[in-house]
Amino acid sequence: MSDQVKVNPTPIQRNINDVAMELTELYYSASNGSEYTVEKIQQTYRKFYATAELMTSTPSEELKKI
Repeated sequence: MSDQVKVNPTPIQRNINDVAMELTELYYSASNGSEYTVEKIQQTYRKFYATAELMTSTPSEELKKI
C-alpha cells in the first residue's frame, strides 16, 4: 500500500448568487462611494442576479448572436 494519496482537483463551481455578489462588489468598488445606501446596493444586486439568471437560462447559441 502506498503512503501517498493522490487527489484530483475539482474545479471551482460558482452559482448565480456568487456571480451577482462579485459583480455588485466590483461595481461599488469602482464607484465614488456616494451611492452606498442599503436600498441602492440591494437594487444593484437584484439587477446583477437577474442578469446572471438570464444568462444561465439562455442557450449559448442565442448568446453568440448578441
